[in-house]
Parts: sequence; C-alpha cells; structure tokens
Amino acid sequence: MIVFSINPQKSSTLGGVESLIRQLHGLDNITEFYEFYEHERNADLLSYNLNVKYIKFGYDRLSLKNKILTKLRLAYLLNSYARPDFIFIYHPNDILYIPLWILKKTKVVLVQTNKFNVFFKGVSKFVMRFYYKSIWAFTVYTEKDKEVLLSLYPSLNNIVKVIPRGCKLETSTSPVAMSKKLVTICRIDNHQKNFKAMNLILKDLPSDYNLDIYGDGTIDEISNLKFIIGNNKKIRFMGPTNDVKTVLRKYSLFIMTSNYEGFGQSLIEARSQGLPIVAYNTFDALSWIVDDGINGYCIDPNDKNDFIDKICSLTNDTNIFNKTSKNALNKAKETEASAIKEMWECLIND
Repeated sequence: MIVFSINPQKSSTLGGVESLIRQLHGLDNITEFYEFYEHERNADLLSYNLNVKYIKFGYDRLSLKNKILTKLRLAYLLNSYARPDFIFIYHPNDILYIPLWILKKTKVVLVQTNKFNVFFKGVSKFVMRFYYKSIWAFTVYTEKDKEVLLSLYPSLNNIVKVIPRGCKLETSTSPVAMSKKLVTICRIDNHQKNFKAMNLILKDLPSDYNLDIYGDGTIDEISNLKFIIGNNKKIRFMGPTNDVKTVLRKYSLFIMTSNYEGFGQSLIEARSQGLPIVAYNTFDALSWIVDDGINGYCIDPNDKNDFIDKICSLTNDTNIFNKTSKNALNKAKETEASAIKEMWECLIND
C-alpha cells in the first residue's frame, strides 16, 4: 500500500498534525510512505522515520511568486511518483493541487485539523462545494464535530468518520502531586494561543503560583511572547522540549487560553500524565477531552475570574486534586495510541 501525506510542516517537528502523521507512519500494510512538506521553519526535534520518504515542495524565501511556484511544484512532485492508494490531506485547498488522474483513482482522506469556522475559509468553501465528491473519507475529532460538519455539508454524511487524535505518551500509572506549578505546552502563536489572557490570569493569582510555557515558533512569535510576559516573574518561557512526558510530570495543572483550537493534542498528553486541565471553552472538542468538574474545567471564554477560581479550587484541596488527577488518567484510556491506531486501520482497510 502506497500512502502520500501533504502538510506544511515536516513530522519531525512538534505539533498535533505532525504527531498524527508520525502515527500514520506505523499503520500496517503500508509499503511506501511519502511525506510531502512545504517548509522547515522549526528545528527537527524528533528523529526521522527511515522508512519514510520526506519530500520538500516549498521555497525558503516567501514571495507571491514563490507561493505560486510552491503549488506548481507540489502538483509536479505528486505526478512524479507511483500512484498512491491513499492521500492524507489536512486542508481542503490541497485537493486543488492533486493531479486529476490521481484524484480519480486514489482514496483521498481529508483530516480535520481545526474548528470548522477556521477550517473552512475563503477558497476552501469553493473546494467543498465543487470537489467534495473527490473526498473518499473525512475524519473528524468527535461526534459533536461530526454534527457541526454535517450541518454545513449534509452531502458528506456517508463519508464522515469519527477518529480522535491518539496520544503518543503511555498513560501514567499514578496521579501527579498537588502543587502551585502550572504548565502549558504549545506551538508559539500569540493570536491563536492567547498568551495575553494567560499573562493576566497569572498576574491575578497569588504569589506562590507560577507557570512554565514550553513550545517552539518563529523568531517573531517568540519575541512577542517574551514581550507579553514582560516583567511577570510568575511566568517563564522554557523553549521546546522533546521529552513531554518527563516535563508534564513536574507540574500539577495544565492550562490553555486559546482563542481557537482543532482538537488540543497537548490536552490529551496532559491528562495521560494525570494533570487536571483548566481551559477556555473555545472549540468543540474541549468538552469531549475535559469532562467539566471531573478531570478539569471548561471555562466560558474570557471569564478570567472563574478561570482563577478553578485553578485555586484544584490546587488548595488535596482530596479534590487527587480525585481529579485520577479521573484524568481514566479518561486518557480513550485516546491511547493502540485504540486510535485500530480506528485508522479499520478506515484504510475498509
């Protein structure tokens, strides 16, 4: 079985989509896996899979001309290799660059990578209207995401499959210890991750609380984050990590203030290590990952006071904290890698 995957970033970098692609590498019955990627903005923090062919189709210098040439090169490269059995894409617009003869004979799997009001913008609405018949399967995170998608595109009913993201970490066997140490791990993107809100929350928490931010991003984004943190001594930017499990076990609570997310890969990693989660409820998958009041709290967007109250309630009562941490571990079983791999195997062997 020959598989193509098309994504802006190479899977040796950090990110939810990149983590998924690495999991797809390991599916059974795949004889050749070609990973087409556009650019290398981040350092390679993870090792390469020696059985995968990594093919860059983007240009290093950004310009309108190079953006056009990038798409032309992608189409050319896709046309240069043996016809795949499957093509995994993570944005609807990528259908436009797949040669027609491949579209007609290949099973195209479109994977949800964001909430749908972000996923479907501009040209993608045109693509979904005129090219939806080229999609063999459309995978979404949760039943709620499926419901939202079908309200937008009822004609997709027969091809929508619910496959949550799998957690790359093994579920811990013990809860974490209660403390005032908070953590978040994410791609550094100030518009999406809403670090300004995070900074304001920490400023209003008591002086014995602190937050460490782990992640990677462009030089400009990291510079902006440091500017936002300013002289807030309760927050530290720690840079990227490739040992997420060890890092998470040092903390007691995972927080997220994003303006939007697709699934929240870092959240399932956090709960796999027993960390309760407090997050702004800005995306559909959150209420599936966080059972409000059970393994954490889903906070109404921008309700800073409630966010602070929930952090304090979790980290000031040992009984409540331990119960919530154990609940996190129990829910983590839903997204253990073996269970999610089986769902993908069923999809491609259907």
